[in-house]
Amino acid sequence: WGGDPNHPPDDPNPIHDIAPPKSGDTPGKIEFYWTKGDYDADKFSPHDNYNKFEVYHHGDIPYPFKFYRPQDDNTITDWYQEIYDPEKGTSVVVGANIHQSTPWEFDPLADLPLTDYRIPDLAPTTGELDDTIFCAVNLEMYFVNNPNGFSDGNWVAGQTLNDLGISIVDGIVYGLEGIYWATTNFTFDPDSERGFIPAGGESAWLNSDDYQEINGDIEILAIHQGNFGLPTGACTRVLDCLTDLTEDQCSYIGGQWQGEGSECLPWVPTLSEWGMIILALLLLAVGTVAVIRRRKEAFVNEH
Repeated sequence: WGGDPNHPPDDPNPIHDIAPPKSGDTPGKIEFYWTKGDYDADKFSPHDNYNKFEVYHHGDIPYPFKFYRPQDDNTITDWYQEIYDPEKGTSVVVGANIHQSTPWEFDPLADLPLTDYRIPDLAPTTGELDDTIFCAVNLEMYFVNNPNGFSDGNWVAGQTLNDLGISIVDGIVYGLEGIYWATTNFTFDPDSERGFIPAGGESAWLNSDDYQEINGDIEILAIHQGNFGLPTGACTRVLDCLTDLTEDQCSYIGGQWQGEGSECLPWVPTLSEWGMIILALLLLAVGTVAVIRRRKEAFVNEH
C-alpha cells in the first residue's frame, strides 16, 4: 500500500488519492493511514501494525497514489486521509465501516461491498494550512445509497459547492446518506445519532453558507475513490507513465489515457523528442568548447 506500483494487487479495489502540486516553494501533501476503530477525544488513531503514509509533493502537477488494504487483516475497520493544497486548503476524510445495532459498532473493511465510488475532498480556498474541512463517511451506508456522491456523480474536482448549487446544513447535504462534514476533526460516539461526532462539539457541524462568508468558496479539492468495475489503463504524461488509472483520473492529473487495459511501454523518443535531445547535446558541446577556449586564452595571456 502507499502507491508502490510493485505492490502485489491483493486488494481488488484499492483506494485512489491525489497529491496536489506545489505552489512556489510550498509542497502539496498527502497523508494516509489504516485504523482499527481506535480513537480519542480529538481524532482516530493509526493502526498499530501499519505505518502512516505521508508525502510532501514538490512536483508541478498532481500525482496519484493507490492504497492497498492487506486482505488477510480483518482488524482494519477504517482509514484516515489528509490532503493539503497550498493554493487552496486542507481536506481531512475518515472512512469507516460502522453499523448501528444500539450502540454503533465497527466492522472490518473487508465486509464492505465491492463497488466503484467517489468521495469528494472538500476544502476552503484560502490556501492556509490551518483552514480545514473535516469529513466522516459511513462507508456501507454511502456505498449502498449514493456511492457517486453529489448529484449522482455529476461533479468534478475543481468545482465549488456554489457551482453545484449545494449547501451543507448541520453537517449534511439533504438526500445524501452516510457522509458528514465539520470544522474540527471527528471522533466516535457509539451512542450518538450518527456514530461520528465532531471533536469540537455540536457547534462544529459545518454550515456551508456561514462558513463561505468568512473563508471563501468551498471547493472539491480532489476525489477519493475506488474503481472496482471501471475500465483502467495507462496514463502518459511528458516525463512519466502511470498504470491502472481511469480516464477521468488521467485527465485530472494532466495525462493522456491510452485506453482500457493498456500498459506503460519503455520510452522511445519521437522525432520531435530526438530533435530536442540532439539540440540539447549540441548546446552542451558548444558551451563546453567555449569554456575550454576561454581557459586556453587565459592561460596564454598569463604566460
